[in-house]
Amino acid sequence: MSKSFTEAKSIKNIVVLSIVAISVYIGFEPLINLAPEGIAQSVVSSSFGAIFVIVLTMYLLNKQTEVEQQSKRNERLFEERIKLFKLILEVVEDMLKDEKITANEISRLPFPYVRLCMLCEEAPILAFQKLQNKLNEIYNATEQDEAPINNEEMSTLIDLLLEFSNECRLDLQVSSEHLTEELLRSSRDTIEASNNKRDYSKFTFDGVELSKARYIHAIIKNFAEQNPDMSLHDFEKKVPQSTEFRKNIWVLREEAESILESTGKKRHYLKDDECVMLTDATLCISNGQSLDHMKLWIKHFEENGIRTA
Repeated sequence: MSKSFTEAKSIKNIVVLSIVAISVYIGFEPLINLAPEGIAQSVVSSSFGAIFVIVLTMYLLNKQTEVEQQSKRNERLFEERIKLFKLILEVVEDMLKDEKITANEISRLPFPYVRLCMLCEEAPILAFQKLQNKLNEIYNATEQDEAPINNEEMSTLIDLLLEFSNECRLDLQVSSEHLTEELLRSSRDTIEASNNKRDYSKFTFDGVELSKARYIHAIIKNFAEQNPDMSLHDFEKKVPQSTEFRKNIWVLREEAESILESTGKKRHYLKDDECVMLTDATLCISNGQSLDHMKLWIKHFEENGIRTA
């Protein structure tokens, strides 16, 4: 029974009780006057009083029963929702922990979704729908029985999972408000930091062994230094800021400083000798490179005649 239906029924009962009370009040005096004085008037008066008390008592008893039944329904519904949310999170957790989606895991999602439609409000259903669509998209991108999850997809899934859990909070009435964007952002950063596996692979440029991020940075900076008259427009033709596999490999220095100030995290190489100097702009290279993205960048650089060793 929905909250709105319960409220409507309560209002209806109060209206009926009020009508009875007003009717008794208005009709009480004329009826008393028509009855003979003495015992007759006393009997009529007592009868009307008893009738009103009976009606009021019936209303209160019905209301008490209704409240108890609603409380039991809410308690059972709460328990079922908790079990359902837990099941969904466990299935998605299995996918994210081993960074791949199997046929068995993807087949476990439709049935919790149907139960979600039965037990919950629209908000968590829509949030889970977005999460499930993304998981299906990743899985259907390969013809294999297992679909790997890359870093960018992992980040998107974490965002969608946090959005779903945020809606679950409201559905369970844990809070009357959503978590703030700032808290969600910091939660995502915390989860990603915990999931990151350190990769100590080394790559050589100009005879120097470098980490993945330093290697990409060295290639781009060397390319700019070998072309000192290059403008941002010409540079972006060879090293685009975003590609189909990576967003914002570089940003303007002002934006990098703004990101550092707003998040407290140094996501770009910001020192003067680390910046890429062009004729009309100063750029900062991202210091977060996955091995998959780095391989794609190397292929892109080689196709565009940029030295990589």
